[in-house]
Amino acid sequence: PPANSDVDFALTVTAVSEEFNPAEPGGVALLQATTVATIPVTVTAAADTPSLAATTTTGNEDSPIAFGGGITFAVTDMDGSEVISKLRMAGVPTGAVIGWNNLLPGTVTNLGGGIYEITGSDAAIRAIAATLTLTPPANSDVDATLTLTVTTRDNDGSSANRSITQDIIVTAMADAPTASVGAGNFNIPEDTPTALPGLGGALTDLDGSETHLFRISGIPAGSAFNSGTNLGGGIWQF
Repeated sequence: PPANSDVDFALTVTAVSEEFNPAEPGGVALLQATTVATIPVTVTAAADTPSLAATTTTGNEDSPIAFGGGITFAVTDMDGSEVISKLRMAGVPTGAVIGWNNLLPGTVTNLGGGIYEITGSDAAIRAIAATLTLTPPANSDVDATLTLTVTTRDNDGSSANRSITQDIIVTAMADAPTASVGAGNFNIPEDTPTALPGLGGALTDLDGSETHLFRISGIPAGSAFNSGTNLGGGIWQF
């Protein structure tokens, strides 16, 4: 059959027999007899593998990264018998969040294990896919690679899949550290070195990509710490 077509057709077979007649006046003539038969051919529909493509997407750590706009897919059977029936995403990192416009028709299901699936009408699947975002795990700049699988369904119930991968590049961003000031106020005796217990802080990004330092400002002229760097203007850095 023609490519991607399940249209039935019929073959016409004509059988011909010929007989030579040498007694025909004025020349040779052939006597013919024909038999015609029609053979119906039924083409069983089978879903065709859809097309699927995706572009690499880049976004910032701790922010939603729009990746759905880079996904394109389509049926390859153009006789109108097939539709897109679902789009599946696997490989979503633990702690990451998949977002979409939940006011649109269609359904997004978290199947567990980092797998999400969009179902609904062909139009609904496309509309939701265009709004997909991924927010990386908190304070992580680890890139993600999703496995995308699109499925077509034919009128006869058969289906076909195509799978590809899509890279999501996460750009590292510095995360705000914690800061502590101990009791919040200190009583310092005149002309006496005094410890300032409780001053400190910590990183909130624990993937090893960040370092931290401390600055204290408002130090009176003539005062000094026993360590650190005097940046001038009443500011010390540790």
